[in-house]
Amino acid sequence: MKKLITFSLFFSAIVISAYNPIGAQEIKETGIIDLAGKWVIPPIYDEIITPSRDTDIDTSFMTAVKDEHIGVIDIRNNILIPFKYRSFGKNIDGVIELKDENKKWGVMDKKGNIIIPFEYDYVRYSFGEEPTIVKKGEKYGCVDSKTGKEILPCKYNNVDADWDIIYVK
Repeated sequence: MKKLITFSLFFSAIVISAYNPIGAQEIKETGIIDLAGKWVIPPIYDEIITPSRDTDIDTSFMTAVKDEHIGVIDIRNNILIPFKYRSFGKNIDGVIELKDENKKWGVMDKKGNIIIPFEYDYVRYSFGEEPTIVKKGEKYGCVDSKTGKEILPCKYNNVDADWDIIYVK
């Protein structure tokens, strides 16, 4: 079977993706090898999303896709967050926005601890002291970014936050 191989450099390792470019069945295999050619993460994933080195994104973990589900692994292929999520958002400050099977968003840290519960239709996580904007139905509110505790209930048409100031409409 003919395979198309793509490479991308990730720190001192290379992400390798192989797939069949032609044919009824798409075969994807993505893994990571070190610069000596040794597999660090075997090619068992549909996709591995590695963080960019020139951003503030936490590079100690990676989002991966396996069997159409999203999870989080580290560079040693330890599963940090199980492969049961449907979508993901930002990976900032050691946490990641995730959408569960019920199509609700929440925020977890890289150890799998839930910071903001999976009960929102939208989450805009903010690191540091700035509150996280959340949405239930058509209404917005805010929760504490570190504890997930409600600051403003989801009853506003629009909410924005700028450090210690919350704007509501």
